[in-house]
Amino acid sequence: IVMAAITLICLLPFWLMVSGSLSDETTVLTEGFKLWPNPFSLDAYRAIFQGWDKIASAYGITMLVTLVGTFIALLITSMTGYVLQRQDFAPRNKVSFFFYFTTLFSGGVIPTYILIVNYLNLKDNLLALILPGTVSYTHLRAHETRHDLVCRLLLEKKKNTRRTPISCL
Repeated sequence: IVMAAITLICLLPFWLMVSGSLSDETTVLTEGFKLWPNPFSLDAYRAIFQGWDKIASAYGITMLVTLVGTFIALLITSMTGYVLQRQDFAPRNKVSFFFYFTTLFSGGVIPTYILIVNYLNLKDNLLALILPGTVSYTHLRAHETRHDLVCRLLLEKKKNTRRTPISCL
């Protein structure tokens, strides 16, 4: 009985959303949401499908930002992780601390907006969606560890093969 009550509590907002989308707009504005759509109307769905070109464009931009952002993030994170795992890279601890510190103490939403709009001049640009999520410290540490393990294994076999440190990348 308790699980059924919790299930109903969780499903009620979704049902109200569906019921509201199937109701008349003026009725929802004047009387609020009801459990059953009264009067029944498909005007909301007509409005969505009349503007299908905008929805398709938005999905296209979403896919483009996802694909390009993933590629750029993977490229930069992988290269940075490779450099940070190198024992002969002198400032590796300082650079690693820079990434760690900025993860703990970021400026927040407003300074990030000011940086992107005023200093980088990326207002109304897709790069404003891609660049802020480019480097994640967690992903950077994972790549650094992977490169460290793979390079150790490959360089141990270097005696028998012609592998170079760059082949670890």
